[in-house]
Amino acid sequence: VMKFAYITKVDISAKSAQARQISSMSKAFNDSLGQDFILVSAGSNQEIDFNHKTLKIKKSSKLRYLEACLIGIFGNFKYVFTREIAIAFCACLVGKKVILEVHRDPIGFLPKMLMMQLKKFSNFKLVAISNALSTYMIRTFEFPIERVCTAHDGVFLEDYEDSRLRQKECLREELEIPDHDKLIVHTASSYKGGAELFGYAIQPNSLDRLLFIHIGGSV
Repeated sequence: VMKFAYITKVDISAKSAQARQISSMSKAFNDSLGQDFILVSAGSNQEIDFNHKTLKIKKSSKLRYLEACLIGIFGNFKYVFTREIAIAFCACLVGKKVILEVHRDPIGFLPKMLMMQLKKFSNFKLVAISNALSTYMIRTFEFPIERVCTAHDGVFLEDYEDSRLRQKECLREELEIPDHDKLIVHTASSYKGGAELFGYAIQPNSLDRLLFIHIGGSV
């Protein structure tokens, strides 16, 4: 029996921030669990040199999601870690111990309904990537506090130690950012309305000069 599975419908060969995050998280799980860990996903990449099952359905995202849910039900493992709520719900139904990682509040009727049901399962726990999100999930969906954990979204932080120790002035010079610019850095996808939000922040005469740096997704 494989003890721990990360199950996702995401194609990890993509260049998206989500695909990169899942690959890095899976590598960290493998470093800790070894042969007791398996990643189940669409696609692959050169970093995946451990136990990995590739979803068979490639073209249809909805059918691929269904395949991942079925693996959550019938897969021979004890623990399931996922970012997709339907996979979490299906695995919980058959008694597997499930951890759902959330990056934002659930959108839409079905995800909200599933979240309300998931809190009833004693074999379910929630990991939120910020304290604010943890607080929101506890208050909105009445999750027991002991079953909600905050874990900021980052692994292998040592890879960035050199950058963290560098002076801001040096980084500005390297990236050709003038010292007098006010700087706002946004990471991840902008989603619907994100670009408009950036535009709204730029009001006439509010700031002499404002520079946005957007990383990930598209605007």
